[in-house]
Amino acid sequence: MRARILEAPRRLSLVELPDPAAVAGEVVIRVAATGVCGTDRHIFNGDYSVAYPATLGHEYSGEVVMVGEGVTSLTVGDRVTVDPNIVDDECYFCRRGVDHLCSALSPLGVARPGGFAEFSVLPVRYAYRVPDTLTWQEAAQVEPLACCVHGIDQAGVTTGDVVAITGAGPIGCLLIQLVRMQGAAKIVAIEPNAARRDHAIAAGADVACAPEDAERALRSVRAVEPDVWIEASGIPGVAESAIDMVRRGGTVLLFARTDPQTQTARGVSAFIVDTDDVTITRTEEKLGLNSSVTNDIAVDSVVADDRLIGELNHGFRIAMSTLDGGRIGIAAQAVGIAQAAYEVALRYAKEREAFGQRIADFQAIQHKLANMSMEIDAARLLVLRAATLKDRGLPHTEAGAKAKLFASEMARRQTAEAIQVLGGYGYTKEFPVERYYRDAKITEIYEGTSEIQRLVIAREILGRA
Repeated sequence: MRARILEAPRRLSLVELPDPAAVAGEVVIRVAATGVCGTDRHIFNGDYSVAYPATLGHEYSGEVVMVGEGVTSLTVGDRVTVDPNIVDDECYFCRRGVDHLCSALSPLGVARPGGFAEFSVLPVRYAYRVPDTLTWQEAAQVEPLACCVHGIDQAGVTTGDVVAITGAGPIGCLLIQLVRMQGAAKIVAIEPNAARRDHAIAAGADVACAPEDAERALRSVRAVEPDVWIEASGIPGVAESAIDMVRRGGTVLLFARTDPQTQTARGVSAFIVDTDDVTITRTEEKLGLNSSVTNDIAVDSVVADDRLIGELNHGFRIAMSTLDGGRIGIAAQAVGIAQAAYEVALRYAKEREAFGQRIADFQAIQHKLANMSMEIDAARLLVLRAATLKDRGLPHTEAGAKAKLFASEMARRQTAEAIQVLGGYGYTKEFPVERYYRDAKITEIYEGTSEIQRLVIAREILGRA
């Protein structure tokens, strides 16, 4: 086969190499389209260390032409795209579900031969079938698109946000489209190249401007300080500017007692308070959910009347009005925790051997996995029903309470079952199921305990009788 080889920085050669063959668990694909990433440019210029000679290209698609022994998920003729980040599944990080930090990470196009060749061989789990409706060029864009989707998730873009995006190259335009789909109210693209500014508008930006006009452009959408700023230019120094210009997360929703003579919920009001007026007095140490910090706070100033939300002494009513929707969110959280635990248990059961066979072949383990899968699916359907009712503006108090009650208790049960499947390893921090078990417990408590959910459900069904 022919391959474009990087022999040294800035020195590419077209060479003939032997056609690759697939061994057990691998596939060979005939490369149809390969993208050129900024990483490829850095490698070409010698800014990124690789072992020479190197075959670059980690964004590519093609057709499966050979499958190795044991491969059943793909067949010859399938159209695929690739995940270039190949890991060992055995290191400290892989076992904790953060495989992007793998100690033995060997990406295609960097540590392994990539897509700048007629053929590419890779483990089958890193090849993903794509529909016939995608062109080869579009299929090759799946990898950068996946990076953008993850970035949007990390940024937490939500409906109504004003978003500024620095850079309107291919990645910037992908981000613009994703942010628009996420529900952003306004999108400002900041890009020095006029042609790329036109592309940004075509991709869905409301305003596209040169860097020197950024402040004016943001003012035109009534947001000198945007809610989210995404840096997609790769230019040193831009990130620091974005931090300085983005809106400070300076709002706290506070519920405080405003009638000292009334010791019931009737004496509570709701306020908006600036973070400058709040002091953290203690950080709670919790059983689980430690990625979310819980603090006690003290308000250091008098809160003005204009910060009152709703009517005086009616804050409890406002708080209660959020519970029906909040319970659906907690139910979804519980489903996610249980699903994560189930996936670890399933994978472990398939790999762990005892008495000469996989533990997944023992009936007791099969029953546990079957129950986990069944209850997770049932909880997910309850969540989807409640969320659908809420989206349609229909009453969802009962549906939300049922979803929250079942999903939270299911998550606690099934994370415990995941520990049982892993045995002694499940009780150690080498695997994440012990954390899932601790995290699951809180879903039975906040937004109303399980006991309260049963009262809510009973009140709803008896009220209908």
